[in-house]
Amino acid sequence: MGRNVYLPGMRVGEGEELVPDMSAYKMLHHIDVEWPFLSFDIVGPAAEGEICLACGTQAGEKDANKIAFLRVSNISGEDGLEIKNSSVCVPSEVNRIRTTKGTDVFLAGAWLGDGTVRVYRCEGLFGRVPETAEALCVKSSDEGYGLCWSPDNATLIAGNKNGEIAMIDAGSGKKSTVAQNGSIEDIVWSPTEKDVFAVCSGAGNLTVWDMREKSAVLDEKIHGCDVNGIAWSRERSNVVASGADNGEVCVWDFRKISTENRIVHTWHKDSIVSLEWMRGEEAVLAVAGADDQATIWDFSIVEAEESETIPMHLMFVHQGQKELKELHWDLYHTDVLITSGANGINLLSHA
Repeated sequence: MGRNVYLPGMRVGEGEELVPDMSAYKMLHHIDVEWPFLSFDIVGPAAEGEICLACGTQAGEKDANKIAFLRVSNISGEDGLEIKNSSVCVPSEVNRIRTTKGTDVFLAGAWLGDGTVRVYRCEGLFGRVPETAEALCVKSSDEGYGLCWSPDNATLIAGNKNGEIAMIDAGSGKKSTVAQNGSIEDIVWSPTEKDVFAVCSGAGNLTVWDMREKSAVLDEKIHGCDVNGIAWSRERSNVVASGADNGEVCVWDFRKISTENRIVHTWHKDSIVSLEWMRGEEAVLAVAGADDQATIWDFSIVEAEESETIPMHLMFVHQGQKELKELHWDLYHTDVLITSGANGINLLSHA
């Protein structure tokens, strides 16, 4: 039986199965996990041939939840991955985890399903994590998903389902709070302004806040449904991408946010769950959808023929994982994309 290219939405016939075309990958690894990781973050940058991850579980049993720290080595070798891990127990599922690493301290901030934001001091990252790893616990009026560290590692911003945004001092635990309409779905820091961050919400809005004034300096409705994720370009600070509940992926210019001045694609057939710009590339964006696709887009393409089925900017489609939740580009191996889903973690680099 011959092989044909599968496009999302095509029917898989009786006796047929989907298999990856390995010629499309420079690298593809799969890591099995005991419990799915609803969220993870990159720790590093690590050494050549090595990727370090902090991962939060969504366990079937509440008491089984943990933050797992994985050191994955030999990613470019042919002898298989080498994985070292340690973990710290947490009292609830981890909705979102974000890490920061200063000169002498490593911190993992976690939004838990019990409505608390916790910070873990993890100097013994890949050895035995001490029982006293928890450094901070701040209660909220509800659970949340938006979480982001400030560039100076001193402040953790956390947004909950009630639209409350807490600015938490990582040293003292003191917090100040502002609020806006809609559940806070994602938070990202400005690549150029140390006191400015952006928030997307269930109200369909993109809001930019200034910590110094504790006020919104921009508030625009960008989708007619929940905005689940945003990505602020490090290479072009006027550019932000958004992913919505209806599968839309949009690229906006902060200088003029309007439906006439955007790039929009509707390739994904279910909610967008995560998106991130590639480091060192001003136009390459990775997107994860609830339709079990992780896609890579190149928005620098301006003069290519667009087929009836494939959008002009779409570079690559990765499938095979179920219930995708989050993706990140590695900090050191910048062409390596890591994706998490119900059936584990994938590390990939396309040809």
